[in-house]
Amino acid sequence: MGMVLTLSVAGVSIAHAAPVRGTDGGHAPVPRTDTPTRGLASRFEGTLKVAVFGEIPGFVPEHVANMLNTTPGIDARVVNRQRIAAGLDRFDVLLARFGADTPNFRLAPALAAFVAGGGAFVGDWWGGGAAMTSLGVPERTNYYQPERFIGLVEGTASDGDVLSFNRRVTITVDHPIFAGVPAPIFRGSSGTEFFVHFVTSDPRVEAVATFHGWGQENPAILVGDLGSARTVLFAFDACDSSWKRSMRALITNSVIWAGDAG
Repeated sequence: MGMVLTLSVAGVSIAHAAPVRGTDGGHAPVPRTDTPTRGLASRFEGTLKVAVFGEIPGFVPEHVANMLNTTPGIDARVVNRQRIAAGLDRFDVLLARFGADTPNFRLAPALAAFVAGGGAFVGDWWGGGAAMTSLGVPERTNYYQPERFIGLVEGTASDGDVLSFNRRVTITVDHPIFAGVPAPIFRGSSGTEFFVHFVTSDPRVEAVATFHGWGQENPAILVGDLGSARTVLFAFDACDSSWKRSMRALITNSVIWAGDAG
């Protein structure tokens, strides 16, 4: 942790790039294009050690790790529950999809300790939801809520109702994780869609993308600096669409940005 990373997308370096800020101290939305860039071409010093975890239908951690390993300088490996419980000291970033009974009473403290020790956390769908402090009121039914919440971010998470196919995710803040990602974002799902409903006023995180559902705009991606480490939390199952070039860029950018705490 604390290594120097330089991510170059279409020839533009975004290493240590600060998001564009408005005069009010917040992030100023920046117009984007629907035309994809030439894709991801990453070069950075050192090796970013990434742990990938997931035990839920539709998420194949081996596929995600293999996708990340196509970027030079990333060493991504699949981990299981036992490895997390024993500690992730050799890793810089954990990319996780939780569900059903994970995190449980053994994993939640180990995950909190990993982040407190400087480990970055990228949460996919209920991996993001489990990072909150408690369960919120669902729009309909909670399907994959964790047994225990990690408590990295003050707020609640719950499963929302089924939304329409290929829900639009609107980028609202210019941020390094969107380098090479055309706007708006479409997951490219072939089935029903569920989004985790984040409710948070934690000043350490902000929504950089939103989606419309349940009659309102909701956070689709939260990013932040927790003091000890960075985090990126997806309200949707980004990794399920990692076959898409734009989603591969989004996931890889998120892992690199979260792991670059220096």
